[in-house]
Amino acid sequence: MKKSLLMFLAVSASILLNAQTAQRLVLIESFTQASCGPCAVGNPNLTNVINNNIDKVAVLKYQTSWPGYDPMNEQNPDQVQDRVDYYGVNGVPDVWIDGTFNAGNSASVTNAQVTNAYAVPAPLSMTLTHSLSADLSQITINCDVTNPSTTTAWTGSNAFLRVALIEKSIDFDAAPGSNGETKFAYVMRQMYPNTQGTSISTIAAGATVNYTWTVDVPSYIYEYSKIGVVAFVQAEAAKTIYQAAISQPQPLVGDFPDAGFAVSTQGPSSLCEYSLTPSATVTNDGDIDLTSFDVSYTLNGGAPVTQSWTGTLAPGATESIDFPVATIPGGTTVIEYAMSNINGGLQDINNHNNITFPEAFSVLPLDPAGKQLLNSMETSVIEGTPPFSIVERAAITDLMVANQDWFTSIGAPGVTGPVGGFAASEKSILVGLWWLPAGESTSITFHKVDWSENINDSITFDVAYRQYGAENDQLIVSVSDDCGATWTDVYDKAGAALKTANASTTFFVPTAAQWRKEAIDMSNFDGTEELVVRFTVNSDFGNNLFLDNINIFGTVVSGVEDAIVDGKVTIFPNPASSQANIGFTMAKAGEVSVTIHDVTGKLVTSLLDSQLVGAGEQNLVWDNPASTGMYFVKIRTAEGEITRKLNVVK
Repeated sequence: MKKSLLMFLAVSASILLNAQTAQRLVLIESFTQASCGPCAVGNPNLTNVINNNIDKVAVLKYQTSWPGYDPMNEQNPDQVQDRVDYYGVNGVPDVWIDGTFNAGNSASVTNAQVTNAYAVPAPLSMTLTHSLSADLSQITINCDVTNPSTTTAWTGSNAFLRVALIEKSIDFDAAPGSNGETKFAYVMRQMYPNTQGTSISTIAAGATVNYTWTVDVPSYIYEYSKIGVVAFVQAEAAKTIYQAAISQPQPLVGDFPDAGFAVSTQGPSSLCEYSLTPSATVTNDGDIDLTSFDVSYTLNGGAPVTQSWTGTLAPGATESIDFPVATIPGGTTVIEYAMSNINGGLQDINNHNNITFPEAFSVLPLDPAGKQLLNSMETSVIEGTPPFSIVERAAITDLMVANQDWFTSIGAPGVTGPVGGFAASEKSILVGLWWLPAGESTSITFHKVDWSENINDSITFDVAYRQYGAENDQLIVSVSDDCGATWTDVYDKAGAALKTANASTTFFVPTAAQWRKEAIDMSNFDGTEELVVRFTVNSDFGNNLFLDNINIFGTVVSGVEDAIVDGKVTIFPNPASSQANIGFTMAKAGEVSVTIHDVTGKLVTSLLDSQLVGAGEQNLVWDNPASTGMYFVKIRTAEGEITRKLNVVK
């Protein structure tokens, strides 16, 4: 009898407990990105965990702004950033379960973690539904939040009801970023009324509070039949998730057009062709006739050029829209297409097949940039590219200018000072081999230089690189004198020959001691009227590579001979060690400056400073030259300047 009584009491206690709480729906929040290599590796595991626990979880995925290009982030960057800041996320992929448990990399999430979270009773229950308006322009969201306790009011600790419109699946025909992923799930598209949500204070015992919103559907939705809603109640400071709910996508009601849209721009065939031909093909992918639509394009965000079409395009049929040839300027031109006013303004139910990615076409300016190009990167915009250059990159981090603050913002370890060459300046070029998959390439091509009146031409640059293990990432410097029709490689190093620091599995940002200066003798190209220089990096998925102080220059000889007799300039010994003797002949008396510069162009010393000298031979001595390296002796008169190389070996 006593045993029976104890059993009764235990059962009664269980019933009472269950009456006070609700079954939890676990919220998984994942931070990921379409150009993040580790995301592509880890996300399949997270997908398996979600599918294995499909009735136990609600999921939100935030597409972040780094490490590269991601169109889903660009459509709603601010709200994603709010959630990044809320959780203090500084690297992707990153997964949070119920707000307080950081599961780390998406590759490390387990079924057991979900099971453990699911076993924790929830103090609230939630019912969530949604419906789209007849024209698909608005969504109505209904959320009931219930306190299951029959005896005690629920009081949240500075709690908020947060509601997010999601696209349950987004499938691209081709990877939108650089990591190869084409399928994305549970993507957060818009939070209502904002990322802060709606404050919830107290819910009486057994009471239900209803929240209803009728709000606009974002214009950037890819596929309306994939729209769902996720809602959750979260403590602001503690980040605890009290409960979550999901409203699955609903079948669309009504007849809507579905226009497929593909572009086929005929771009320039060389770096010096300045025309392109825009073209697009429209396909009726729906079940009703297409009777009208507009197709337009813009160049570099300018005024749209539009063609309107009317007629009858039956399901499955196609129509080609061809535009006149357009002239483009030197530099990079971005062409973007759009399709609108389908069947008089009806909503296309699948924007995914009529939204096209921007296309970029780069050509060189018609005229050379000058007789030299000196690129210290210091005037470049962060995440941008150096002036007087065109860059081929799939993602920003393939090749971009960065500084210490940028690396700190992404959580790069051990960055304590300037990241320019030899830590002597603030900025340098980052080639993100940490993210760039093996077999991919990125390049930077500099505008034409005019060496028609040059001698002793050179290309110098600073480089820093380390392997992750034993990869053979490759740096090639090539030149062309026919505007890119043919190229000659003048520098080619890879792997161990390229490295400036030992291999490491830690994200590489170089210190001052981990740089090396490189100099390429280009005297064989003296007199070239239009020379193009290109730096290409071929990835083997090693660690990062950095470039700085890329200088393309030589000695301009035109107009100098009247005051300096060319051929009579002597430097000995060369290489020099403790002393260098510099001799030259003046054809007539005049003011002369003689200065010595390092390979970055920085003044090392001045031997003559606008000093009047007579006609005839002149002899100067540079005592105790600086450290080992290449230097340039510049002799300048009122008529011009001549430069000679001087090597110092200590």
